[in-house]
Amino acid sequence: VRRRAAEELLREKQKLEHVVGVIGAGLTLIGRDHRILWANPKIREWFGPEAAEGKRCHEVYCRRETACAACPAEECFTTSANHESEATLVRADGQMRRYHHAVTPVFGPGGSVDHVLKLTLDVTDETKKVYQLSRLRQLGELMQGVLDLDRLLHFVLTCVTAGQALGFNRALLFLVDRDRNALVGRVGVGPASGEEAGRIWSEISRESPTLEDLLGRYEREKGRAPSALDVLTRGMSVSLEDSEHILARCALGRKPILVNDAERDPRVREDFRRVLGLRQFLLMPLVVHNEPVGVILADNPFSGQAIGEEHVELLSMFATQAAIAITNAESYHAVQAEKRHLEQAYRELADAQDRLVRSERLVAIGRMATHVAHEIRNPLVTIGGFANTILNHPETGREQVDRYARIISSEVRRLENILARVMDFTRPPKPLLKPASVNGVVQETVEQILPAAGKRGVTVRVEMGEPAAVLLMDAEQMKQVCLNLTQNALDAMPNGGTLTVCVRNEGEEVTISVANTGEPVRPEDAGKIFEPFFTTKPGGT
Repeated sequence: VRRRAAEELLREKQKLEHVVGVIGAGLTLIGRDHRILWANPKIREWFGPEAAEGKRCHEVYCRRETACAACPAEECFTTSANHESEATLVRADGQMRRYHHAVTPVFGPGGSVDHVLKLTLDVTDETKKVYQLSRLRQLGELMQGVLDLDRLLHFVLTCVTAGQALGFNRALLFLVDRDRNALVGRVGVGPASGEEAGRIWSEISRESPTLEDLLGRYEREKGRAPSALDVLTRGMSVSLEDSEHILARCALGRKPILVNDAERDPRVREDFRRVLGLRQFLLMPLVVHNEPVGVILADNPFSGQAIGEEHVELLSMFATQAAIAITNAESYHAVQAEKRHLEQAYRELADAQDRLVRSERLVAIGRMATHVAHEIRNPLVTIGGFANTILNHPETGREQVDRYARIISSEVRRLENILARVMDFTRPPKPLLKPASVNGVVQETVEQILPAAGKRGVTVRVEMGEPAAVLLMDAEQMKQVCLNLTQNALDAMPNGGTLTVCVRNEGEEVTISVANTGEPVRPEDAGKIFEPFFTTKPGGT
């Protein structure tokens, strides 16, 4: 009876193994101490040699030294009910796999749960596409907000190589340099050797970092020495005129290129293959508005995982978003560079303007000094001459001395007027604004110049605005303006002519114009008429 029972049990076990094998599932029998009593070949295939009988379930399924906080086997022992869960595991080869576990109680003769049967399905492929499509959407949103070009490029390749995203072992990014008409290596992300790959995968397996954790490493590691792959990438450049080179062919053709055997593919040059140690690899163009932006090279030289059409499709979708983000970052970088250039140009222009203003001030001071010296020379000579006469000739009569004194007093007043005019120029008085008639100001000005105009044979014509405009202004300063203009007009007509002073009321504005029939301002002098002390009149100011 016992022999028949053992044979029956063996047959049931073989049936179970056959059914489980057909559906491609893993199966283990676990005792109450969480030790694996039996495991089918699929478990050892998935979880390695450590999935041996006698190992605790958390050591195999979770790679942990201690029991899990929510152990499905313990839940089944405690509740005597079926229990299902899903978990992600990074295998020793760096591949991230997703497993679905179903735990069923096995009751003993007394009705207690003596063992649990754990059925495991690898649902990576089923969930991966949904997960990756969701990740691609999230990554696209994240990338659009990154405007620092170096950070963005590192971000892009981290997404290409992270197991939580596209999962390639390594990736290199080349950007189009328009000035050089070449593809220039910018960033390389990934291990440089199998040993380094094993160390990285071991760390990832222990720490289980999220994609956000991996992206955050850029800020933490910024400033450190670049990796060997990054240095190698940055030293590479391919001319776009070399259309036979596979990188240039990918960029110019704007289509992905999957190379299954780099050693035998005639499109792959020996030096390019040897430097990067290429076997199977994928080239993905970055294109915006049908213009190539760059190329991503991705491969799996350490895990040996084959690159299939699904990888091409996913990387192509990601590359579209990455190309747009890179173009945006490059445009922002160009705008910032132009802004810095304009700011520097503005600073240089402001400095030049300051120097020009200082120079003009010096010129104005020089002209004013010349003018003052010219103006005061004659009064001073007169004063000095008569004063010396009085001193050197004490016998001069009282009447003569009084005449000399009056001349000296007159010249002193002349000097005072000259100094007053200079002070008016250097410190113009603040306008005293009061309502005043524009016609009245013009009429007083004309009456003041009429005697001088008559002596020069100049006819003065006046056209007054009607009705007479009353404005808020400093009448005395406005009168001085009109006097200067009319006096200049008279000086331009030494042999007679016509002086026309016209006032026009034009809506909210009043215009005063002064015209004459004398010589016009010479074209070469037109730009100087507002310079202080510029004059074309002998002895004029």
